[in-house]
Amino acid sequence: MTEIATEATESAAAEDRDVLQAEETEPTDVASQSPDAAEHTEDKRAGQEAARYRRQLREVEAERDELAKRLDTARRREVARLLADGTVDTTTGKRVALAVPESLWLTTSMDRLLDADGNVDSDALADAVLAGIAAGLATAPESPSIPTPLFTDASKSPVNSDAPHALKRALSAR
Repeated sequence: MTEIATEATESAAAEDRDVLQAEETEPTDVASQSPDAAEHTEDKRAGQEAARYRRQLREVEAERDELAKRLDTARRREVARLLADGTVDTTTGKRVALAVPESLWLTTSMDRLLDADGNVDSDALADAVLAGIAAGLATAPESPSIPTPLFTDASKSPVNSDAPHALKRALSAR
């Protein structure tokens, strides 16, 4: 919140306190008062009602601001999670990742990474990462690839399937 908005909020809060204190000290029996006093009392009531609405508005605004912070934090965590997985470079087909994932925020904003529903769009994130790398953001070193098994079917495996039993027999022979 800016300083001006903070001062305005503090000013409205002070005004609300003054109106509420006036309400507590003045009589509210309109019938026993003169017409001018009755009009004054009605004005006070209108002021009190306005003060109540301003107070409610400030509470709702504070809640909105807190929820906006929480949403931004959740979105940033989602972006960090997706960045940890890396991005596939469509030109090379290799997985690339930023050396410092937080550096992404130097080249893009959260608004550019969201879909129409306000969720993090993984395709937009991938585009932002590749654009950041093109703009000079450092990439993480390639992680060693895990070799693909030669045989996916255990029956075709070159490993002796009798190995556990052979080990058991060798140990029991002692």
